[in-house]
Amino acid sequence: MTIDMLSIKLFKYSLRTLFVATAVILFLTPGMLLASDTDGTINAVNRYAWMEAGGWLDFGSSEGAVHITDPALSGYAWSSNFGWISLNCSNTSSCTTVDYKVANDGEGNLSGYAYGETAGWIDFDPANGGITINSSGIFSGYAWGDQIGWIVFNCATTNSCGTVNYSIETDWRPVSARDSTAPVRSAGSPSGSQSAGTSQVTMSLTTDESATCKYGTTASTAYASIANTFTTTGGTSHSATISGLSSGNSYNYYIRCNDGLGNANSDDYTISFSVASLGRGRGRVILYNSVTSVVSTSPNIITVTPSVNTDAAVFGTNTTSSINERKVAYNLGAVTLKLGSRGKPVKELQKFLNVKLNLKLVLDGKMGSKTITAVKKYQKNNGLKVDGIVGLKTKEKMKQV
Repeated sequence: MTIDMLSIKLFKYSLRTLFVATAVILFLTPGMLLASDTDGTINAVNRYAWMEAGGWLDFGSSEGAVHITDPALSGYAWSSNFGWISLNCSNTSSCTTVDYKVANDGEGNLSGYAYGETAGWIDFDPANGGITINSSGIFSGYAWGDQIGWIVFNCATTNSCGTVNYSIETDWRPVSARDSTAPVRSAGSPSGSQSAGTSQVTMSLTTDESATCKYGTTASTAYASIANTFTTTGGTSHSATISGLSSGNSYNYYIRCNDGLGNANSDDYTISFSVASLGRGRGRVILYNSVTSVVSTSPNIITVTPSVNTDAAVFGTNTTSSINERKVAYNLGAVTLKLGSRGKPVKELQKFLNVKLNLKLVLDGKMGSKTITAVKKYQKNNGLKVDGIVGLKTKEKMKQV
């Protein structure tokens, strides 16, 4: 770097009037710069380098506001012996007089110069030295000043951490070390067919990192253009209530998430489900509001006689003047039903539990967590062992009036 003496004199003159004013402005606006892995600040604790001729050099003061970006560093370091040291001519708007800065190649390899009125020029890439920032944001290496000698940025550089443990750290990261992956979405719910009459559901999913997720009903919509944001979002669990559903319809929701670092999904994650149709008949459709009797008709078949809610009766085209109760039989099969069981006996069990406990289990014939929970509730209500297993004793209880 070649700097003529006239330029230096002019630079020093302008710097005397600007150093203090700029430092005061920075002091009055601490925290004015936002941190990220592309636009970084210095750690509040790990912020000191050591000057062999000047003691500690603080890169993390709120007044100095050291700031690290891909092309360069800006702000001031502070030494109680040498005062403020500027890392970039833009700090004092003096670049037209003397253009200097501590440059960054985007991978954390620093070069160029800093300047202090008392400390003079400080070379960040001297012979037998040089400063780097690794993938964890930790500085290491040496800088050199003709008036202040070597500046050590990490005790590990001199193997002296056992005596004095110090380093400088930042939340900036080299380009090659940054997160460039959009959130991975999984565990979407609900799915399959919901019970007839369902008017709302809780839609949810998880992501592998903290993110903000949105949903819509139009496929292939860019994240920024999706209008609906999940009610609960910002972490790894996301949920929202979907209302206004009606029986006999299917629903598709298209979801995209953004991790806050500009990594938004470019593809849809789809949650699809339907609401079953209401039963239809030629005569009267009767809604039951309670169970009046349970009758066993065979070793593995349970017959439920519900009572009629006359106020809730819905009349069809072929109405009659009387309302008749009807009996519904449930064949639970001969085998024990437990977590993982599948088939018609499980579906029959789900129907029974829906009637007996006034539930809305999906009739999918799968002994999953919701069905197990319903079985446990039935067992608890009836003084049985609460294990979620439908064996001989539970079936016997289900047969009793």
